[in-house]
Amino acid sequence: MEVLNELDLRVDGRLPSEIRFVDICYMSGPSIVYTQGLTKIRVSVAGPKPKNTKLSFNMALSINKSARIEVNEWNRLAEDLKHKIYDLFRNILIPRPTSSVDIDILVLEDNGSLFSAIVNSVSICCAYVGIQMLDLVLSCSVGIYTEVNLFDLCAAEEDCKLPNFVICYGINRKTLFGTSLVGGINVSRIPNLLNSAINCLELVKDRIVPSLKNLK
Repeated sequence: MEVLNELDLRVDGRLPSEIRFVDICYMSGPSIVYTQGLTKIRVSVAGPKPKNTKLSFNMALSINKSARIEVNEWNRLAEDLKHKIYDLFRNILIPRPTSSVDIDILVLEDNGSLFSAIVNSVSICCAYVGIQMLDLVLSCSVGIYTEVNLFDLCAAEEDCKLPNFVICYGINRKTLFGTSLVGGINVSRIPNLLNSAINCLELVKDRIVPSLKNLK
């Protein structure tokens, strides 16, 4: 498949540094449905709920049968994502010491950048509920194609097995909360890749933060 055409447009018509459409539907419950391109996540948060023991943080993650993941990959991928998201947010959420927080994540559709979309949806839902966090942490993926960096990979680009870099970043404190790299790249490209990822997150932030401010 052609990653960039002769006009330097991607398979879905975007420019290399263009992110996909972002939409957030705030629901009662409280829960949200977060859409990033054709990737769609529903997140529900219960808590913080008072309890008599020490803090507990529970997370469930499941994948709808309509998502693009192969049937035999559902459980393995869901468990892998759940552990990654749990490890990230247990260090970000700061509820009261004697309380519990339950987060339920349902992947309605996966059309690329699934981990980043889940991070964004969980962070937004926790902010919506009013759970205190160290920062509003957002995530993005940047794919590497020759000398060009592609923001917010879609499914077709992921299927091309491009090396890609994922960042989780606190947008207020300008702090890294995690990075991952899939595929091999020259180490000298890391600084440029990190700057590209932060630039991508500035675009994501511009789509997300105004909706949260409008809730107040």
